[in-house]
Amino acid sequence: MALDADTGKLCSNFGDNGVVDLSANMGEIRPHALMQTAAPLVAGSLIVVGGSVMDNGYNDGNPSGVIRAYNVITGQLVWNFDPANPDNTQPIAADKTYPYDTPVAWGTLSADMKNGLVYVPFGNASPDELGTQRDPNSNTEKFRDTLVALDLHTGAFKWKFQTSHNDLWDRDNPSQPTLLDLGKEGKKQPALLLPTKVGNIFVLNRLTGEPIFPVDQVKVATDGGVPGEHFAPTQPVSKINFIPEALTEKSMWGMTPFDQMSCRISYNQLRYDGNLVDAEHRVGLAHFPWQHRRL
Repeated sequence: MALDADTGKLCSNFGDNGVVDLSANMGEIRPHALMQTAAPLVAGSLIVVGGSVMDNGYNDGNPSGVIRAYNVITGQLVWNFDPANPDNTQPIAADKTYPYDTPVAWGTLSADMKNGLVYVPFGNASPDELGTQRDPNSNTEKFRDTLVALDLHTGAFKWKFQTSHNDLWDRDNPSQPTLLDLGKEGKKQPALLLPTKVGNIFVLNRLTGEPIFPVDQVKVATDGGVPGEHFAPTQPVSKINFIPEALTEKSMWGMTPFDQMSCRISYNQLRYDGNLVDAEHRVGLAHFPWQHRRL
């Protein structure tokens, strides 16, 4: 909705009498399946929005994770970036529907006005904790848990950086990218910080997506789990991170000795691969206990 800041009345020249319907071109939307969980990004003459779906509520038919940019005055759709069709950013036809079941960006976006870029922290698609029916070669897979840079004015794809491979653990990128300039050897370079759920802090060149601080591809366990499931052989670990120490039985906690004893029993009944980072990858708190914990 667009409101007159002085009167609070709807702006009649924006969208349909002040309202843009974000369910347009989304096809059938089942109950609670489409939400807005972040403030719109207002950048120059554009309003850029992502969206959110109900994780694991439906096995298929979830609304698209399309990123849409609207004119800030008229509400007209200017461009759309659809993870299933990343090369076609022209506004969708009124009678067409965005493909279902694509990664969503439910967090807050950022914009670099000087360089004309918008940064989209994509998360997973639903179902986000099961991958047996995924096509690893589809565009959808390429954009799961991926920070994407788009041309602010056209929506054209510029670069991407994946923060988790073949996500089976709901490791969405939850944080707004932070833009800053970093000094190095007397020169400043445009940078971007992206924190993740597991404790990585990726520091990237915001024009190219290349890591400024090293990122290791650490080998992880690939056996066991759901029959037919595929596990990525490596996961990215930034040299700057707050990944905690591996858990031990002594780490178990409870309000009473009985609670702690119950937690210890559960700990010993579960499979836990512990710390999967060797000394070569440790910097500060650089540990990696979170890849595989299974019943």
